[in-house]
Amino acid sequence: MARSSPPKVDSYFSECLLFLHKYEWIYDFQLTHFFTDRVWENIPSEWIGILTGLTIEELNQMPFGYCKKSWPDSFKNFLWTATSLTPSRCLSGDAHPISIDDKMSCGMSPKKSHEVCHVAAVINGVCKQSHCKAVVDVGSGLGYLSLVLSQQLGYRVLGIECQEARCRGAEARANKFYQEKSSDFESRPFSLKDDDRARNEFRKILRRHFGESGHQAELRGASLSHSQHELSAGSSCQLTGAVCNITNNRTASSMKIVSEKDDIPGYPETGGINCSGSPQVSTQLQNTNWSVKNNEISDISLKNISAGDPITERICLIGLHCCGDLTPTMLKLFTQSIELKALIVLGCCYHRMTTTTAEDGMFYQFPMSVSLKQSLQKACGEGVSWKITTFGLRLAAQETRSRWKSQDTTAHNYHQNNVIFRGILDLVLQREKIKMLKSRRKLISKEQCKDFETYIDAVLASVVLEDGVDKTSLKEKMLAAYSDHKDVLGLVEPFTCLQVVLQGVLESLILKDRQEYLLEHGLEAQLLPILDDNISPRNVAIVAYK
Repeated sequence: MARSSPPKVDSYFSECLLFLHKYEWIYDFQLTHFFTDRVWENIPSEWIGILTGLTIEELNQMPFGYCKKSWPDSFKNFLWTATSLTPSRCLSGDAHPISIDDKMSCGMSPKKSHEVCHVAAVINGVCKQSHCKAVVDVGSGLGYLSLVLSQQLGYRVLGIECQEARCRGAEARANKFYQEKSSDFESRPFSLKDDDRARNEFRKILRRHFGESGHQAELRGASLSHSQHELSAGSSCQLTGAVCNITNNRTASSMKIVSEKDDIPGYPETGGINCSGSPQVSTQLQNTNWSVKNNEISDISLKNISAGDPITERICLIGLHCCGDLTPTMLKLFTQSIELKALIVLGCCYHRMTTTTAEDGMFYQFPMSVSLKQSLQKACGEGVSWKITTFGLRLAAQETRSRWKSQDTTAHNYHQNNVIFRGILDLVLQREKIKMLKSRRKLISKEQCKDFETYIDAVLASVVLEDGVDKTSLKEKMLAAYSDHKDVLGLVEPFTCLQVVLQGVLESLILKDRQEYLLEHGLEAQLLPILDDNISPRNVAIVAYK
């Protein structure tokens, strides 16, 4: 029997749904359609003066709850509620990323190196805690993470990758650098999907790869234990050296209200969230005391799924930035497979999840938890008919407020011009019912985005228009449209900031739903920020145990 959701999580879901329903005009559209959809008309009149008068410092700090006493209550409540529903993703010094040797780091970008050395350290800790000696890496790509786990940490790793060319690349990389140990790593082409055929095939792959004798497993385990203890406790990533628990500010008292004359609070030059000196406490929304072990899973039989030859290894299922449907598919697989004893997965690209039909725009794998489904039904009964859309999921997968916080005037101006110029272009093309075909992949350079006329000249020189369309006349119409909207151009970047405020709420709802799904199946599950979101925005891992 699945466990019922505690009141706190139901309350969180309900509060999120009401809030996102109230402010869906901020995110439920394509940003480049700002002018086509006349989105600025939805902004409350008392907000206009605030948004157009923000300094760069205020703009950067607003997603963290910065506000002034003189601002209207409606705007302050918007910021306070959003911040209270957005758990902090800051890192602490609790755990240490591993050092990657020179062979392993070959070909890695700084971002990939940061991800691998942090995620590998977390996987190592989880595997030791759950006594797993084998790892299945879903979406293993070129094997950067898999090879660190197998060759440097001593795990037996099976990489699963849907693109066969990447599997060959991973195997070639292993043979090139670690030919003498390549038997501990294998990459197989396989597309993991949410259907019985794929699950059965996955089970067969596990049997073939891990169905060895207990004696062999014991020998490998002894080697693994030795490898794990050789890790240096002082090793660190080149970019940052911290991993921490996720925290959450759930009270308005955590918000800073400043007077008109107060200075904007400072922030670190790295652009990351400054959590120096913050207490390391787990968020209320992720209290592991909610986890109930040994509950009977209500919707599936583990015995039927796992029938067959015994697998002697305890397996940890991992995935670094599993796109779209892949993360929820892995969560379901984890609840259904006895051999899988631990799970560590970071999702991405939420908007690529499969919709049920083009008409209703619902998603097969969201929501996942009974609790959120019930909260949606309750909200609908109270007149709040909300559902997440592709636009909402896309915003959830965007950069976090940490990166926004680190932007300077030049970066903001460049982004603002991109949105404005593309928006005016789309507006005129739609009005005139003109189709435009690219003659090359990239139409403009960064230098050509400094003023609108230069931008239009560059675009028109790089596209193919329908017969009979005069480029000179089209340019004049675009310049006229730009002039007609001058009064609202200054709202574009502040409006983007409103979306940044909501980004964390949307992503937290998705992550919390996935965590709750695992908890409802009687598993221990946590949400842990294991990367610096200023470097790698999808930094929160779903970690679960059996």
